[in-house]
Amino acid sequence: MIFFIIVNFIFNQQLILNGDFEDSLNYWQLLHGTGYYDTVKVAPFYHPDPDNEVYLYKYDADYIKLFQTVNIPHIYLRFSFSGKLLAKELNPSAPYFAFSSVILEYLDEEANYLGRTMFIYKTPHCSIANNPYQHLIEVTDTLWNDYSINLFEELGNLPGINPFDVKKIRVALFDSTNGC
Repeated sequence: MIFFIIVNFIFNQQLILNGDFEDSLNYWQLLHGTGYYDTVKVAPFYHPDPDNEVYLYKYDADYIKLFQTVNIPHIYLRFSFSGKLLAKELNPSAPYFAFSSVILEYLDEEANYLGRTMFIYKTPHCSIANNPYQHLIEVTDTLWNDYSINLFEELGNLPGINPFDVKKIRVALFDSTNGC
């Protein structure tokens, strides 16, 4: 079971359209893997502030992904969001896993994938790890928190990517219960 809530994405230049979800899911795309019981809701009552948040829930198998791709003017940007991530294994004694994540996927001019940064909350059996094209920022609690990274500095954690090849970023909310 995965439970995921996120509120208000921003780059310091407000590049994400409807990043506060005040216009429902307009400008966002949704992908589902296999499985059932996926839930995507936009409402103002997940966090004790007056604006909307989005809630993703993935149960049992595969993944759900809500994303938006944005062109960036340069890599000297700050990315910030407020959110709450949670993932649970239904049977902790079995080798199943779950994770929820806010992902920044780095793309070139033609939208070819270069690598990613993941703010991730994962269960013990999840083996996803850092590599030259993937940097994990592990979330260790299930409280509402504010997160922020300097994009230029973050790209220094990804030696497999030439930072100056990054021309687009795909911001994604991702939940998975297999394929880690």
